[in-house]
Amino acid sequence: MKRARILGMAFVVAASFSVGEASAQRSAQTCVTASEEGQVAQKSGDLLRARERLLLCAAESCPAVVRTDCAVWMREVELALPSLVVSASDEDGHDVFEGTLEIDGKRSVESLSGKAIPLNPGRHAVRLIVPGHGPLDESVLLAEGEKSRVLHLRFPLRAAPATPPTERNPPKGEVKGSPGIPPVSIALFGGALLGVGGFATFGYLGSKEVDKLDASRCKPDCAVDDVSRARTFFLAADISLAVGIVCAGLGVWTLLRAPTRARTVVVTPGGLRGVF
Repeated sequence: MKRARILGMAFVVAASFSVGEASAQRSAQTCVTASEEGQVAQKSGDLLRARERLLLCAAESCPAVVRTDCAVWMREVELALPSLVVSASDEDGHDVFEGTLEIDGKRSVESLSGKAIPLNPGRHAVRLIVPGHGPLDESVLLAEGEKSRVLHLRFPLRAAPATPPTERNPPKGEVKGSPGIPPVSIALFGGALLGVGGFATFGYLGSKEVDKLDASRCKPDCAVDDVSRARTFFLAADISLAVGIVCAGLGVWTLLRAPTRARTVVVTPGGLRGVF
């Protein structure tokens, strides 16, 4: 009887050792698998998953050789893992404390807490939703090792309410296609006026010279200088008239070919206030 009890206890102890050894083997295999997955994720740039797997195989329950390697890789991942701090302010520049923060379409647990949010290197889409405002969207590119990158979002100013038109604040509009007089046309028209004025002046002086010749009754034996002076005045009159006609024609041509420009018309209850 006593011998049977001893044999039973020995069987229970042996069974316990077998179960413990199998459990230890499963734990070791889990650690090895986690270390392999962590290395693969680290090389592919998925540092968040790499940190998760390496944290598992760096636990005290894992074999020492696996735990040591995982701890080394874990430090490398922590150094390379970037992070983002998101803040926001309203239209008046005051800090916003409440809102829903989404990064890459997933809701962030940290939201607007001021804490750094670890993210994988690369481009990320950030959206902030605050009650009473439209969503704010921003894209950010995080580099490896970039820690606590600050992204500040600010809501735009609200549009001021429209002011009804008054005498002091008249509405403005634009009239399209109103021709403007170019400076070259003005200069040519001025030249035309000078030409006409020169024609009248020199013609008058030439007539005065002819009157003098008639008064002296020297025809047909008048002095050559006197006759030449009268002819010079009449020639100058003809040239002035020709210049005036050419300038007038060019002025009209440049005016017709000038591009149209918009004019600003101020409208008041009493009608047009002014044209600019």
